[in-house]
Amino acid sequence: MFCADLIVLLLDLVEALITVVYFNEDEFGAWYLFGFWVAWGFVTSIIQEVVTESKVECIVWCFLETVQCALYNYFCAFKLLSVAALLGCWALQIIVKVAGAFADGKQDENGNKDCGLASRMKANFVAAYFGVLPLLFTIDQTDSMFAT
Repeated sequence: MFCADLIVLLLDLVEALITVVYFNEDEFGAWYLFGFWVAWGFVTSIIQEVVTESKVECIVWCFLETVQCALYNYFCAFKLLSVAALLGCWALQIIVKVAGAFADGKQDENGNKDCGLASRMKANFVAAYFGVLPLLFTIDQTDSMFAT
């Protein structure tokens, strides 16, 4: 399950980078996208705390991933290349997440599930991901009122 979650997070990072590259700056400000990322992190973490059954969590996560993909496409003004890339990432994420959820019920030969190191590594990766991603807004400060 850890490997599947890591692949899903990396694909989510690819989705975010595609959205930053094809972001419709004429219609939206960067704060819309930043606000969405912050709110999305809170919403998904709350849902993960509430839903504990892995199969139900997978169904809810697939729905939320679909909403996220639609919003990313909306932020990109449905440009053809961004739609194709985002839908490809969305499909891969759904496939990996569903496969990981159904493989999650399997145990090792001793009947134990490993929840120690893998869970901590996943939590650290998620924290680093959501901590570093907003820094993309600081790369190009030409139009920023806070530029030095």
